Amino acid sequence: MATIENGFVRVAKGDVVVLLYHGTPLPESMWVMGNEQDRVNYYWSRLVAPRYRVDELKVFKNDICYFCLYFGEGSATELTTGARKHVALYIGFDKGLGYAIQVVAPSFAAFQKEFPNIESVGKMYGYNKFAVKAADLTGKWTSSTSAAGQYYNSVTGAYAGMNAVSMANTFTFNRDGTYSSTHNGASGFVGSQQFYSQKYQGRMTLSDWRLTLTNRFNNKTEVFEAYFEMTGAGPLLHLVQVDARGMHYRLMRE
Repeated sequence: MATIENGFVRVAKGDVVVLLYHGTPLPESMWVMGNEQDRVNYYWSRLVAPRYRVDELKVFKNDICYFCLYFGEGSATELTTGARKHVALYIGFDKGLGYAIQVVAPSFAAFQKEFPNIESVGKMYGYNKFAVKAADLTGKWTSSTSAAGQYYNSVTGAYAGMNAVSMANTFTFNRDGTYSSTHNGASGFVGSQQFYSQKYQGRMTLSDWRLTLTNRFNNKTEVFEAYFEMTGAGPLLHLVQVDARGMHYRLMRE
């Protein structure tokens, strides 16, 4: 069972409770110098220590890694009740933010039963997922992304230009069951980029975590998996095209 709280999503299964925190920044110095112990301690001191006194914080040590794991755990005492718990903290990083997952279990055995390895804790962020109701959908939702790469001649080292991609999407959902959307973008080498602009209008149907939109590309009907992810800035609307899952819109309310 997942519920929305202030600053996190709470997921409970029996006596095991998982808190899925919204993304919070890591100090810039720790991006350069911080190791597993430093990063786990930083989030532990802010999210766990105010409520639990840990006997010994055991931090997972990575070997040489590209996608490193940041995880700490230990037996602890709940400060307000004196109850003994096993507490674990997993941190995943994305775009400069740390997404912490805190697990509180009545014992290490209970924790291990639900989470046999560290990776299984990281997968819990998928539970930050809520159904979309028509009343919540009404309004304008937007997204924009961009990326660029600089090119240099491998022989001479001379600058060879920049390749850039940018996209902007806007969906407007109306109370009468209609919608409109615009999709604009550009890609290619700067100075000779290809541009596109698409506009659609039609009807929408929302049911069973699915959003159906008529009159899309080539007048076809498209079906999207639709759900909300809760963030510090408000709900993020995900629309994932069912028959082309690479088409994934992540939209914020304007």
